[in-house]
Amino acid sequence: MSDKAGAPAAAGLPQFPHSFRYLTVHGLYWRLSVAALIPVAAGVVRGGLPALILVVAAVTGAVLADLLAAALLSGQPTLPSEGRSVYLGLVVAALLPVSVDPVIATLASLLTVFAGVWLFGGPGRYWMHPALVGIALAGALIPGTGVILEAGGSGIFSFFPGLISRVVPSLEQVLLEPLGVRVPGEAWSLVLGETALHGSSLTAGLVWPSLLGAMIVFGEDLSPVVTSLLFLVSYLGLVWLLGGLPQGEGLAGGDPLQALFMTNAVFVLVFLLADPGSRPASWGGMAFFGVLAGALAALFWISRQVAIPATASIFIAGFFVPLVDNLVCRVRRR
Repeated sequence: MSDKAGAPAAAGLPQFPHSFRYLTVHGLYWRLSVAALIPVAAGVVRGGLPALILVVAAVTGAVLADLLAAALLSGQPTLPSEGRSVYLGLVVAALLPVSVDPVIATLASLLTVFAGVWLFGGPGRYWMHPALVGIALAGALIPGTGVILEAGGSGIFSFFPGLISRVVPSLEQVLLEPLGVRVPGEAWSLVLGETALHGSSLTAGLVWPSLLGAMIVFGEDLSPVVTSLLFLVSYLGLVWLLGGLPQGEGLAGGDPLQALFMTNAVFVLVFLLADPGSRPASWGGMAFFGVLAGALAALFWISRQVAIPATASIFIAGFFVPLVDNLVCRVRRR
């Protein structure tokens, strides 16, 4: 098994015919870590000291778990992942509400590595994104912690210039309203990073920092673009098509802008779908995965029955990755 995607060969681990995955850029997990750090840092500025403690706890738990797992399962005494554990710790922190206890964040990171990485296929290939597995298990083991919510603590950039808050809506009147497009004030607040919805995760609504980080990812590895863009098109397209359904909780159920700005959709589609270990093995498989996940996210957003539409959709779609890979392998054999 090649280590091009940050996953070294380990004795006894299953071998998978996913050569496409391992042709990705060497050291991609460090690049993903740097890219994820941009929206996470913006979330820390917004959330203050509790957010910083949350990030430190999550990253520390992931690194320690990876060290221990490497020593016990693969016989390697050093950090084996080329930044994978740092990346996973940042993702766990990014998907958790600021109000979560740091101990819970550490537990989620430990479970991310031990269960999400090693149990679901090994370090080079996992069926579902490890961070989602760890967060889900942590929430199941300790009910009532509010671990997985896309909607926790609100805060304000202490240094955020009020001028921007006035200039951007003014530009909207000049540039967008003539085209018939209007962005709700709450959405602008989220996009600009001023506030977060009550109960929201660390990075909810931080669209521009996420897109800035995405430039680092997409500049190094083009394959995530296939999945991410199809996720976005499927997600926003279905939200728009189903926009006539009843509204709830003060949010416009069929408004694509709110569906994008008031959730973790941007962070999820960039930093989870770009992970080589969770991609299907072919271009067709990645395209199918993106469309499926985006469609599920849209249905979850519209139905108001799932608190974490974008996150939950990636988790559920992950169950279909092995099936897609098996079908692709059978077609190629023919």
